Amino acid sequence: MLNKVLKNLQSPTKDLEFISKQDIHIGVPDGGDGSQGDENSYYNIYKFKDEDLYISVEYYTDSYGNGEYIRGIQFVKETEKKVKSYDPI
Repeated sequence: MLNKVLKNLQSPTKDLEFISKQDIHIGVPDGGDGSQGDENSYYNIYKFKDEDLYISVEYYTDSYGNGEYIRGIQFVKETEKKVKSYDPI
């Protein structure tokens, strides 16, 4: 199953469940053109169905905000982090 999924990450199969999208860098405004070298980049987290296995797929666009190209793939694990904040009393 792993090879089947990794073979076609531009169109993830039914073996993957989409978990979340996280923006990394927004350099091209919506509906506009960016400068030479600008790009938008983000990553999607997917979970393999019936497995406790996650992957992070990083995508980027060209300076026109067009196309989605894969920059990298990582196996990741789900973690929960506590954040300490100081609120007024």
